[in-house]
Amino acid sequence: HRARPAFPDGQLYVDLQGAGPRPAEPETVLGSFLRALGTADSAIPDSLEERSALYRSVLDGRRVLVLLDNAKDAAQVRPLLPGTEGCAALVTSRVRMVDLAGAQLVDLDVMSPDEALSLFTKIVGEERVAAEREAALDVVAACGFLPLAIRIAASRLAARRTWTVSSCRSF
Repeated sequence: HRARPAFPDGQLYVDLQGAGPRPAEPETVLGSFLRALGTADSAIPDSLEERSALYRSVLDGRRVLVLLDNAKDAAQVRPLLPGTEGCAALVTSRVRMVDLAGAQLVDLDVMSPDEALSLFTKIVGEERVAAEREAALDVVAACGFLPLAIRIAASRLAARRTWTVSSCRSF
């Protein structure tokens, strides 16, 4: 969000579902990106190579940030990289993509207990967490201080206004 001003021509986001049983196909993602960038369906080619080339041509002269979340591997990511000056890509993955040329790798650790509790609180609400702070700390610890796990647990709790934070320990 803080980088948005540096990319005034837009941002593209996709969950590549790399950790799931059916990772997103680059051809499908490119079709979605091209449509989002204003390309008519009839102008979108069938092959991966042609879609990738058209995608890069459409991005030429634009400043767009591409967020490729939850990537499976470098092969899935390569065709989705903008490859044009002024654009940038941010790739998240559970695997280190050492074979992705030009990538700057940044390893992230789990959240600190304070960061994890802050995220949990933003989703669940200050009042509920303040009433059961120790239970909330137990929940974020049970989530391994991992942001995705915390978001899932907190969202489930937030959707159930009658549940206490303590009841969240059981799932």
